[in-house]
Amino acid sequence: METADEIVIGSGQGGVPLAADVAKEGRKVILFERDALGKLH
Repeated sequence: METADEIVIGSGQGGVPLAADVAKEGRKVILFERDALGKLH
């Protein structure tokens, strides 16, 4: 089983920047998204 320091749900306006900031701090982050990242509807 893997572990993470932070979990971000959704890659909306704040999701991706938040996940990137957490990762830059050296913490392990998992970003959950229901569809492909960057996919336009």
